[in-house]
Parts: sequence; C-alpha cells; structure tokens
Amino acid sequence: MLIQKGNGTEILDEKKETDKSDRKHWGNYSGLNEYKIVAFPNMKISGKITSLQKGIMGANNFEKKNMPSPGICVMKFFALDIIEEVLIKWVQRICSLHEEFSVTLNNIGASPSGVIYLRVLNPTPFQQISSKMNAVEELIISSGGRLTMKVKNPKIIISEDLPEDDFFNTMLELSRKSFHESFRLQELWLMKKSASETEDHLINIFRLLPNAL
Repeated sequence: MLIQKGNGTEILDEKKETDKSDRKHWGNYSGLNEYKIVAFPNMKISGKITSLQKGIMGANNFEKKNMPSPGICVMKFFALDIIEEVLIKWVQRICSLHEEFSVTLNNIGASPSGVIYLRVLNPTPFQQISSKMNAVEELIISSGGRLTMKVKNPKIIISEDLPEDDFFNTMLELSRKSFHESFRLQELWLMKKSASETEDHLINIFRLLPNAL
C-alpha cells in the first residue's frame, strides 16, 4: 500500500541521507574508492523487489543500469585501499557483537527528489549499528577519506532519477499495490567500486552475532 504525502508519507531528509551528487563528482575523491556497507534481503524477497523494479523500468523505458541493487545501505564512504584491512577488522568486530535481527519491509514511500523506496518498519537495529561506527568514521576521515552517508531512516531504493511525469505516473500505479515482507538479517556486505568501475563488487561479508533463541 502506498502511503500518500500529507497522510503519513515518510519524506527523506535529503541533506542527511541523499548522496546522489557524490556519485557524480569522482574528481573530488581522486585516488579513493567508493565503499558501501549493505544489508541484503534473502533471495526470495530480492526476487520480488527486482520484479517490482523491472515493472517500473519497463513502464518507463529505463535501462537496467538505472535499477538500484535491492539492499539497505548502512554506510557509504570514500577511502584509500591502504586502510581496507584495518577497516574490515573494525567493522567485523562491531558486527560480531550485534545480534542478528528481523527486518520488515512495509509499504512504498517516496521522497520529493523522485526516489521511490520500500520502508523498513523498525529502523532501530540499523541505527544501533550505525551509532557504533564512530571509530570507523574517524579512521576514514583521518586517512583522507570522506563519509557520505550513515543510515538514519533505512530503506531499499527501488527507483530513482525518474523524470517528473514518469515519477507521478509510477506512484499512481504503485498506489494500487502493497508490499509486506520480512527476513532475518544475519550479515552485512562490504561493497567496493573504483572510479573506473561501473558496478560494485563484494569485498567482505560481516557476520552478525547468532541469536541464541
């Protein structure tokens, strides 16, 4: 079900969480790589999200390159290769102390900039992980990197950069649909992309602490 603006729609704080401009200015980060720490749903739910994305892309004649990966971005930053080994150790230590948890995707929302997303019902576990990343953030910045995003309102972006008319038509169509799925999050992925690459690739998987129950 689509939650309409003025009637409960979650509107993103774009100054805090939108970083589309950073991706367009690699010249500002010469010699740095782009990293993302991402939570991915299981294959079944990923397939449903991809089907939803393909429907949007097909209706608007968009190419696959315009389709975001169906994951929840926890942290995004630019950093040097030289800190990668230490970075992995620090993030793994944080994740190993945080229990795995259930994630519920509930309803479709949108931001004023034309981003369409699936809302995460309970953001608290993601916010807790993010709050423990302060030392990692200091490492990135002190070594000449830059943090561009830390999660506050977790979401899975299903579409962005749609022209205004296509955006409103898509929202009208999505208002007739519902989306409600849950999955158990047991790991986070570290993804990496250099200035010469067009797609992220996996660097490491961080396991969360297994739930004793």
